[in-house]
Amino acid sequence: MKQKFNHFIVIPIFFSLLFSTILFWGCIREGEKSAHSDHSTVHDPFVPDSWFKQTEVDLGKKIIMLSPALGYSITSGRGNINGQVLKFNGGTWDEISSHPYSDFPQISVADSNSLIAITHRTHFGNYKPVLQRITGGISQELPIALHMWDEIDFAMYKSLWNFGGNKFLAAGQQGYLSFFDGTAWNHVKSPVKRDTLKTLLSGDINSLYMFSQDSGWAVGKDGMILQCRNGVWNYYPSPTRFQLNSIVMTSSEYGVIAGDYGTVLEFDGVKWKKTDINSSERLTAVKAAGSKNIFICGSNSTLFHLYDGVWHHNKSLSIFEDSFNDMEVIQDENGKFLIWLIGEDGIYSNSSTLGFSFTNITQRAGLPVYGKGVLFIPAEDNFPDLLILNEGAKAAYYRNEKDKGFTPEQTTSGLINSINETVVASLSDINNDGLEDLFLLQNSKKFNLMLKKGEDEYILPYLPPSVRLKETEIYSIPSVQSADFNNDSYPDMYISIAEDNDQLLENRQGKKFIDRFDASGISKSIPHRSYGPVLSDFDNDGRVDIFIPYNLPKDGYMGELFINKGNFNFVKKECEAFLSGSSSSLATTIAVAFDANNDGWTDILLHHQKGSPHLFRNTGGADFQRINNTGALDSLIFHPEPLNGFMGTTDLNNDGWIDVIIGGRLFLNNQDLTFSEVNKQTGVSFTGNPSFADIDNDGDVDIFFGSSRWSFGKGERVALFRNNLNPSDYFKVSLIPSAGNTSLSGTALYITALKNGKVIYRQKREPGLGNAPMIPQNLDKLIIGKNPGYKYEIEVVFPSGIIRKIAPAESQKEIIVYEEDLLPRAASHLEKHLKNKIIEIKLAEEAGKILILIAQLFLLFYFIRIKLLEKYFLTSRLFLFFFFGLFLILNFSFSSITFFSKNILPVLSFIPAFWGFIFIRNSAIKADREKHLSHYRLDEKIGEGATCKVYSAYDVINKRRVALKVMNQELMDNEENKKRFNHEGMILTKIESRFVAKMYEYGEFEKKSYIAQELLTGGTLKDYISTSFPIPKERMKELLLSIASGLSEIHNAGIIHRDLKSTNILLDASGNARITDFGLSRSSLISSFTSAGTILGTLGFCSPEQITGSSVNHQTDIFSFGVIMYELATNKLPFSGDNEIMLIHSIFNDTPAEIGAFNPSISEFYRSVSLKCLEKNASDRYSDMQPLLNDLYKL
Repeated sequence: MKQKFNHFIVIPIFFSLLFSTILFWGCIREGEKSAHSDHSTVHDPFVPDSWFKQTEVDLGKKIIMLSPALGYSITSGRGNINGQVLKFNGGTWDEISSHPYSDFPQISVADSNSLIAITHRTHFGNYKPVLQRITGGISQELPIALHMWDEIDFAMYKSLWNFGGNKFLAAGQQGYLSFFDGTAWNHVKSPVKRDTLKTLLSGDINSLYMFSQDSGWAVGKDGMILQCRNGVWNYYPSPTRFQLNSIVMTSSEYGVIAGDYGTVLEFDGVKWKKTDINSSERLTAVKAAGSKNIFICGSNSTLFHLYDGVWHHNKSLSIFEDSFNDMEVIQDENGKFLIWLIGEDGIYSNSSTLGFSFTNITQRAGLPVYGKGVLFIPAEDNFPDLLILNEGAKAAYYRNEKDKGFTPEQTTSGLINSINETVVASLSDINNDGLEDLFLLQNSKKFNLMLKKGEDEYILPYLPPSVRLKETEIYSIPSVQSADFNNDSYPDMYISIAEDNDQLLENRQGKKFIDRFDASGISKSIPHRSYGPVLSDFDNDGRVDIFIPYNLPKDGYMGELFINKGNFNFVKKECEAFLSGSSSSLATTIAVAFDANNDGWTDILLHHQKGSPHLFRNTGGADFQRINNTGALDSLIFHPEPLNGFMGTTDLNNDGWIDVIIGGRLFLNNQDLTFSEVNKQTGVSFTGNPSFADIDNDGDVDIFFGSSRWSFGKGERVALFRNNLNPSDYFKVSLIPSAGNTSLSGTALYITALKNGKVIYRQKREPGLGNAPMIPQNLDKLIIGKNPGYKYEIEVVFPSGIIRKIAPAESQKEIIVYEEDLLPRAASHLEKHLKNKIIEIKLAEEAGKILILIAQLFLLFYFIRIKLLEKYFLTSRLFLFFFFGLFLILNFSFSSITFFSKNILPVLSFIPAFWGFIFIRNSAIKADREKHLSHYRLDEKIGEGATCKVYSAYDVINKRRVALKVMNQELMDNEENKKRFNHEGMILTKIESRFVAKMYEYGEFEKKSYIAQELLTGGTLKDYISTSFPIPKERMKELLLSIASGLSEIHNAGIIHRDLKSTNILLDASGNARITDFGLSRSSLISSFTSAGTILGTLGFCSPEQITGSSVNHQTDIFSFGVIMYELATNKLPFSGDNEIMLIHSIFNDTPAEIGAFNPSISEFYRSVSLKCLEKNASDRYSDMQPLLNDLYKL
């Protein structure tokens, strides 16, 4: 019975699915979630791990904190930049004194009104210490003890200890010690002798710790430790030669020293001993908080904390990338340790009234020092890229490499082909293909539309003739913003010109732009100048409205509001709130729109150069009321670059309220329509045009500042500030539109905060709207700050009218909001994709390609043997391949840039693609054939012999597992063997016996003969004997009767097994014995030797006549049965030999060893039965199986 199975019916199905998949993939672009990226920290239960940069410094050296609200610090300065003495009061660090650059400055509190500071003059001909008393910000120079370092310079002091009562001990270079007793300085005898030092640089004392004027310790260079007892200083044994930088003692019995290369020493009351804290950093300061908590700081933002007797490395400060020089620790009323660290670049603390700060990472991020602004480009990995707008140069694209900073991608991005200078830029999906495109504008004669074609890749297409910009010059301060004004899914463009009518360009499916401004109802007042409008849906009707601010008031109005009524029809809305109330100009520059009070309506903030900003509250329906008291915003905020990009809004501290940045000044929203300036507390010190994005994907908003020569002149004009908020309560919202435009224009996101079921606020966010005209941000992921005491609900209103609600919103998760469900979304994407492709088709070009394609097919049929094609293709498959290839060529053509890749390459690539398809299909067929035989799926190989290989297989027709034997092809090439194989197979399939493994089927498939039989999982009899010996007598009898009964039935069917052995007796799951492995039981090849030199079949079970090739009959199987009897009783074979010759000699000449020698429990009768089966002459054995069975029953 032979089975044929056609595997190839799945090929058309496969290609249909592949075609659908590629089509679906080609038209769908959806953002991917990424896990929140957190800073690596080792949690310290005693130290709050939210760190903040309180201020920037130039080489900070020492810090003193008297309380969480009051402290002092001193810095070295840099080059020509003076060092400072700073006071912390009211949450900010303010300068109270300055000094020229100084090495090793020291500071101490003299009394409640004054400080003592030691600095060193280094740039005045020699090095010299200077002592100052600072009182009320006034510095008074005082005498100080001087020691000569060499013939010119004086030694510098490196440590200052305050005993109180206006008494001090100073120590420094070359081991000098000086004591101030309240009236005068006195030299203190030091054990360090200048004339014994190796070099002038040796012997420095770096740190003091004193119990009293007569008792204490000092440490310094080369591992030096000094002890003062009874007023006398002496060397103390030290276990290290590394420099020691700081010492602290908690008692006379315990102390800690910190030094270079991670050196930590601990004092046990007698000796100083090394402690390994697994660090190689330079450890600069050690401080104690009580007797059980010790803190060490050092280079590379290192902080260690000793508690519970173990040193713990706190890595939460690594976000600052600074080297700390000193620290202070205060324990609060809750047992938490508040820490202040002063480093090269700043002062850092986990005590903050604001809860966040910023760090300037411009240089570390690899960014240039110039650029007037930046447009953040959304990225699939949630790490946005940058487009920097340069002056006098092309816009520069920088890829965000995460921890590695930013790398320029000018050439690969395609921007190398853009205009030489970009004044303003806009980001939107012009052709609605799911990819954000760039519109770059310099003036009416120089502009580019850069279509995005892939990750970080843009192409410069041919702009349709319909795009005509007004004649303008670069100084006209233009702006370009994108918004879908008619909600047709294609973003339109609003181009503003300071002293001319604007342009409102309707986007006709990305191929045609029509200026609708003149007929739109927007009546801009040209003589009054406008630096660009702000776009927002002010009346919450789902359409984008326009507010135009005027630099010079028009009839007293600072701006005009135009409400979108649909189809590019706008109506001016009169609003007296916009009246300036002044006869003179306020020099209005820029407006932004945001929900300032979280009431669900968009408000307007208007900046003036000659007056304080004006905040207009939207009371509903685009009716506005001016807010007179806005806190810190009620002051003149002059900006040196009065253009259209220096104001922005975002939630800086993730409290759920929108804050304001004007130039470089940060104003936090006080949640009551007032604002507080927080620059000093947050470490931001830059003036420019801000842009916002979460560049490191850590859940807070970072700030990029750019500025032009107008503002900063020469020097660095770019700054990137990373937010150190380390937020714990926030969520990101990703909006995935499909029915409308993918730029989200007109989409409103409402965040409702509730407490005990009561609405606390309802905030409105508008992605891509409300921005400054110069830098309209359009990120598709919004960070929403949370109050842990509130519950949150999200409602998204898409321009299509579809509303999506999510409640409650989860913390620290990215919430993806789809405009449509899966199937409608897929249909919308497919529709847009096909529309774009149809628009791109040029019939003449594509018709030519099809003709060339048909000609190639004809040549293939003509020059190649048709049989070859018939072998690999059915007619349906050939046409399927043709259709599939045509689809790919069309898509490739649409996605290409150059003439060659668009027109030549797709056609020429068809022939190699054709043969590549044949090769792939053949490989697939070959692999499939190796895994299948007829209708059997081959799994693992479970055995192999001379005649066959045995596989565990699955019968896909009869739905059962089988043991499939694939016969040796060499045997089957013999016609006689094949005939006998078929004959015996026919008989064996008819045998129904519980003692014989069931043969289901035998046959041939593709010249491979096979036998499918019952799969038995109990293992072989051989294995059973090995693991269960000695076998109980009743079990032996049961097994022997089963084997003998099965053998009897086989013989009665006219079949001789000829390969009976313990490995061919299998046990089923119940332990019953079944005979298997018949194979070629009559083949003449059985008597031939294999290549391995062994008889086919196991030689130890073969009878003498079987070895000599004499005539065999059923008594041959009886001999093999006797071997099995002997093996069951002894776990050995009756005949043995070191090689085949010796084994054959044993079979012909030896008498088996006594069974009783191996198993004394075996009866004499058992032995006699087995020996009779093993007689050398066949005639001396049992005549057939029946008498043997009779004797077995007697056992």
